[in-house]
This record gives sequence, C-alpha cells and structure tokens, in this order.
Amino acid sequence: MEKRLTKQPGGRRHELKVRLTDEQRAKVSGRASAAGVSISRLMVEAALSGITRTATERRAIVIELLAVRRLVVALGNNVNQIARVANATEQVPAEVPAAMDAVVRVLARLDAKASEMSPS
Repeated sequence: MEKRLTKQPGGRRHELKVRLTDEQRAKVSGRASAAGVSISRLMVEAALSGITRTATERRAIVIELLAVRRLVVALGNNVNQIARVANATEQVPAEVPAAMDAVVRVLARLDAKASEMSPS
C-alpha cells in the first residue's frame, strides 16, 4: 500500500509536469513501488533530500570507496602478519602503532565519505 504525503495547511498549490520515456517511467514506478510510496512522493523526497549528485560525482564517490576498500584489505593483511609474529614470539611487534595509525586514517576517510553522502 502506497503511503501518501501528509496534508499541509493551505494545501499544495503548485503542480509540476514531468515528461518521461517509457523506460524512465518504468524505472521510477518500480522504485516508488519498492519504497511503498507514490511516484509523486518519491520524486518530491528525492528532490528535497539534498543528496542530488551528477553521474560524475557518483562515480568519484564509488572510486574513492573502492580505494578505501583496497586499503582495508591491505590493513587486514598487515594486522594478520603482526598478529602471527606476536603469537609466535609472545611480544608486541614494533609495527603495531603504525598499523593502528593506518587504521585510524582509513576510518577517517570512510567517515568523510559517509558525511559527504549523507543529507545536510
């Protein structure tokens, strides 16, 4: 069941007309249906969310997230190697502080991207 927009004092006096291809209409309708809202509500909420980005901006975000993912994988390997040494020698390797600093830097990059992607 589609959720309707709540009534507004004085109503909604402005109407917009949007022209779509059959393919665009099908995609928009599918997204609205999946979200359980009307097409109008989907479009209003999308437009007012403050998260409008160009395809180029979205690609840049994906590229950055993939780069951070590669760093996380590399850090995981480094931490595993450090743990292996620590378990074998029963001593904390000197590389631990540098590895932890790297983890903090990667998390900061992830936080920055998450903040950039969230609504204002």
